[in-house]
Amino acid sequence: GNFSNDVLAPLVDHAKDGKLFLRVNRSERGSKFNFSFDLGDASRTLSVGIPRGIKRVIVKTVNGNFDANDLKIEKLEMETTSGDMGLKRTEIFSMVFKSVSGDLACLECKLGKLEGKTVSGDLALTLRNSPIEISASTTSGDLEIQFDKKPDLAVDFSTVSGDFSLDPEFGKVQEE
Repeated sequence: GNFSNDVLAPLVDHAKDGKLFLRVNRSERGSKFNFSFDLGDASRTLSVGIPRGIKRVIVKTVNGNFDANDLKIEKLEMETTSGDMGLKRTEIFSMVFKSVSGDLACLECKLGKLEGKTVSGDLALTLRNSPIEISASTTSGDLEIQFDKKPDLAVDFSTVSGDFSLDPEFGKVQEE
């Protein structure tokens, strides 16, 4: 389903000090405002352009997916129950991904730091940069990392039954 400009216009509130503020139903909880909406059926998509200069994006979903292409941002945070995050050709200095069963897939991404926590979600990273610092924990999810060149990498990964794989071209995993 597509939305008309009349439907999307109320979503954009304002941009100020490098932050984009969106609204549909605003409810004040302490000093925070929440952005929430119901797209109805799962076939609908909401697309939001992130203007240059926005430094931080926070996404919270129950089961909605988040995709970003060609995004350059300082900090990206996603918290979801079962929604997936797909990133393509993005540059993110610091990223936090927390999920119960949602997956994170980064394709051709530049990341400075990643903190990932899942119960059963997988983290699949194809990275174009180095150095990078990754801290990830899962119960049964997997972590897979591939690079376009030899990395300068620090990874802290813990899991109960998930797997860890590192691009074999650049060395072996040393377990502690």
